[in-house]
Amino acid sequence: MMLHHRLSEVCEKEFSDILDGKPQIFYDGIKVKFLDGSELMVRYSSMKEYSFHWTGVEGEFRIDTAPIYRELDTFPNHIHERGDVTRDEVTSPDKDPEENLRRVIRYIAEKLEED
Repeated sequence: MMLHHRLSEVCEKEFSDILDGKPQIFYDGIKVKFLDGSELMVRYSSMKEYSFHWTGVEGEFRIDTAPIYRELDTFPNHIHERGDVTRDEVTSPDKDPEENLRRVIRYIAEKLEED
């Protein structure tokens, strides 16, 4: 649970300019709402097992470490987007959760700028 509080603090301190309020902290993760109405659900079951699920008006994506898609060179992490599963160049199980969260939020911010 402490991890989720730390992740919430990263959001508040570093990304408040693009967030719609404080992240909600749940037992199994946090929910981050963005100014455009999109949402990110972050779940860490261990330091190397995680998922980031973003849902927006224009679509959604999920990054996770479920041990499938062994053919990807970023195994176990991968991205689900637009019906495809691809290598994950955003996160890494070798990075700490705070850094992975930063990377995902920057990735989302880039997507929001494109729209």
